Amino acid sequence: MKKILTVITLALIAFASCVRDIPHLTAGTMEDLLYDLHKAQYASSYGEDKYDYNEYVYSKAVLQKYGVTQEEFDSSMIYYLRHSDELHKIYENIHERLSNEALSLGADVSDFNRYSDFSANGDTSNIWRENKFSVLTSYKPYNYIAFKYAADSSYHAGDKFILEFNPKFHYQDGFRNATAMLAIKYNNDSVIHTVTTFSMDAYQSITLEASPDLKIKSISGFILQNKNLNETTTTLKLIFLNNIRLIRCHQVTTPSQQVADNDSTETTLPSKREEPQKDTIKNLNAKDSSKMMRKMLKAPTNTLPRKRAPKDVVLPKKL
Repeated sequence: MKKILTVITLALIAFASCVRDIPHLTAGTMEDLLYDLHKAQYASSYGEDKYDYNEYVYSKAVLQKYGVTQEEFDSSMIYYLRHSDELHKIYENIHERLSNEALSLGADVSDFNRYSDFSANGDTSNIWRENKFSVLTSYKPYNYIAFKYAADSSYHAGDKFILEFNPKFHYQDGFRNATAMLAIKYNNDSVIHTVTTFSMDAYQSITLEASPDLKIKSISGFILQNKNLNETTTTLKLIFLNNIRLIRCHQVTTPSQQVADNDSTETTLPSKREEPQKDTIKNLNAKDSSKMMRKMLKAPTNTLPRKRAPKDVVLPKKL
């Protein structure tokens, strides 16, 4: 048993040393290179055609700028994929630099801070509590992000939830394939959900509306990079998620709807004139009551049609 443990320990040490020995660029150089690489990829996406060719040309120009070969870049990415904390820090800096540059070039601040000024108790609010930026790799457990928020008093029946984000695929090879899911759990433990798949570098959103008759217990979901068949673990596959938001919208009744509701309520209530008069005779005094009864008894009898006897029937004479 001790020999087996010794062998396992030595294997782990060897694996760790191999990971450390993977040739890679420094964090600062990697950040600058990836920053320029993303700018080049976005620039290539604005062409009318030949997107793949433009992306290849622009990316190759960035690597030449830093004197880095494709093999050196790939090995560096493999190293940082296995050191996700360092990679996450690099991309946090890249996200900040790209946002600052966009603002300096005249981008609208609302494009970056949409819903950020809304309070959690407002009619429309951003309830996302995680990082607004994330990187999905092809390695578990870094191939997905998940969330689950318990409902509080600010959640209302009939609320609408919108999960939105901007993805950017960076694939060395293979088919782009990712999934997003949003689910609502009610107090009776019933669940509704919606799922969407995406494979493009474009704004994505998924919407789910709660029932107006059930109380919400929790909201949950995930964004997952799917694994394709016959896929090798060394293939570089990254999905950069930017501006992640989970928007909650209360269903607000418009003034016209309120007026219509008030009108319908008023028509259903009986007016005083329409109320039936109950116990009319009981409310009269004895003198009035007797007069009414005599009047009813003295009513003319000829008001009703008189039936005629058949011709062959002889009426009895009065005695």
